[in-house]
Amino acid sequence: MTNHKIRAYCRMKKWYYLIFAAAFLAFWIFVGFPPTSEKHRPAYLRLDKENMETNVVTWVGRAQQYEVISYRSIFVGGGYQFVDEEFYVVSEPRFEEGNLLEGLSYQYRVRGLDEGGAPISPWSRSVKRMLDLRGNLPNYFSNPPTPVPDQ
Repeated sequence: MTNHKIRAYCRMKKWYYLIFAAAFLAFWIFVGFPPTSEKHRPAYLRLDKENMETNVVTWVGRAQQYEVISYRSIFVGGGYQFVDEEFYVVSEPRFEEGNLLEGLSYQYRVRGLDEGGAPISPWSRSVKRMLDLRGNLPNYFSNPPTPVPDQ
C-alpha cells in the first residue's frame, strides 16, 4: 500500500468512528438504554395511541413498584394551560387510565419506588397524547373537572 492509500484509509476509518459515536449519542439522548438496576429511571415509555377509550402506558423497569404522574392540559390561545395532575402507584410496568375527555392533552412520567413507597429512581422521559375533538368521547368543554373543595 502506498502512503496515499494508507492516509485515505485512516481518514475513512475516523469517519466511521465519528458516525458510530454520533449514532450512539443520539440513541442515548432520545431513546435511552434499558435500566440495569431498580435505581435507574424507567425507559422505553410507550403510549398506545390506537386505543380511544383508555390511555395505556408501558415501560421497562426493575423496581418493586412505580409512581406514575398524569398531567392534563388543554391547548387554548396558542399555548397549553394546566388542567390537572394525579399520582398513581402501580406494581407492574403498565398503567391504564380511563375516563378520558376529548380536547385534553395527557402526559405521563414514571419513577421507581421501593417496597415502602419511597422514590429510588429519577423520573423517566415523558410520553404525551392529545385527544382531538371528534365526538367519540365526552369532551372537556362540556365536562370540566370539578374543583377540589377547600378544607
